[in-house]
Amino acid sequence: MTASTSYFPRNPKFTDSFERALANDDVLHIGRDEPSLLAPVFERLAAAFAGLVKAVHFLRASAQRR
Repeated sequence: MTASTSYFPRNPKFTDSFERALANDDVLHIGRDEPSLLAPVFERLAAAFAGLVKAVHFLRASAQRR
């Protein structure tokens, strides 16, 4: 033990809860502040699905006109 910590022994209950709170706070910030890396993938999939739906509607409408 160094001189600075010998007078202030570690309080495991406080330190563990403090570290856990810090870790939880970091986890909460990830979803809120940082953009998801998968967001562009989901946007492209949604756009592709929307295009497919439009194509199906167009083909159904053109088949009914015949």
